[in-house]
Amino acid sequence: MQIGEAAMMRSPADRDALKATLAALKANMARESAEFLARLNDLLDLLDQVPAIDMSKKANEERAKWRARCRQRLAEHIGEKLGCSFGPTDVRLVTGSDDPYVWTYPQQHGSLFQKKLSNHSTGAYVKLIGEVETTIHAVPVSANKTTEAASRASDAIASDSDKIQQLQEMCLFLESEHARAVEENIQWQLQAAEALQLKSSAEVELAIARAELHSAQDVIQDLRCQLTASSSAVQESAVLEAYSANGVDLILGRSQKVRLR
Repeated sequence: MQIGEAAMMRSPADRDALKATLAALKANMARESAEFLARLNDLLDLLDQVPAIDMSKKANEERAKWRARCRQRLAEHIGEKLGCSFGPTDVRLVTGSDDPYVWTYPQQHGSLFQKKLSNHSTGAYVKLIGEVETTIHAVPVSANKTTEAASRASDAIASDSDKIQQLQEMCLFLESEHARAVEENIQWQLQAAEALQLKSSAEVELAIARAELHSAQDVIQDLRCQLTASSSAVQESAVLEAYSANGVDLILGRSQKVRLR
């Protein structure tokens, strides 16, 4: 299913929820990017705030030496691009409208151009020297207009492509989560139906067992009554037999007396 078709099949509530999720994702990405740049700047500043033990003077001298080297290297690069001599003291990382050049650099080096050269750390000077003419370039202002326009267009296309890719991935993820939730719901419904069936069967079996128990109790009660009646009859029969035996003995005795007479 295409993403556009999937989006059309969603209810308005689902689309609103998706829009809210994507907006939150966009805001979160922007916040994390800003936090990362801030932490990077803090780390670069930290390099200059932690002096070595008993070697602070030497560290300051080392920093001044690398700052001078960095100014000289950047001045040479700017002079080559402008086609004229350019002094080290005129080098600016934060350029203004009066400067005849601007800097082009990748996004990961953006923090280097957010403060003055004299305020940077030794690590920043080393990085500037190593990256100039490789990823960092000075561009004359006149030539920068065309380059800047092309760069902005390229960045916009890349940014839009990244956003589209992120939205597609998010849509696929949400569709997968929705399918998983539906499947889990079906499984829970089946389990609930099975449990209900088992409960119903157990209730039927319990009712049958109770009926059989009542029937057995009735049979036992009848047997007890019959046993009681039988016991009474046996006792009466024994009494009658005893009376009969006594009567026979009496008659025989009288008969013998008559004969003797």
